[in-house]
Amino acid sequence: PIRFVAEAFGAVVDWDAATQTTTITI
Repeated sequence: PIRFVAEAFGAVVDWDAATQTTTITI
């Protein structure tokens, strides 16, 4: 999953259910 990879790099993963998009902040 992208969340696991992103969090492994110390990123913050936000899920927007309204638009069904994922925002990854490094």
